[in-house]
Amino acid sequence: MIIVLFASYLLGCFHFRHQAVAKHMVAVSTNLTLVEKFGIDPANNFAFWDWVGGRYSVCSAVGVLPLSLQYGFPVVQK
Repeated sequence: MIIVLFASYLLGCFHFRHQAVAKHMVAVSTNLTLVEKFGIDPANNFAFWDWVGGRYSVCSAVGVLPLSLQYGFPVVQK
């Protein structure tokens, strides 16, 4: 819930339009309903299982997305 409040705060500060959020933001979530409610296109959601956590999260969308954004996908593929 805190992340939703923070994200709503950011949207208010930067005056994003709904279309910009849907088109340019991505989510990593198990809750597609909340992703849609926030305004992110469900096609831009990197889904993972709700049981993923701890050491297993690095190999899921939770860990692979930030790693690939930071170091590039070829590094993650290795």
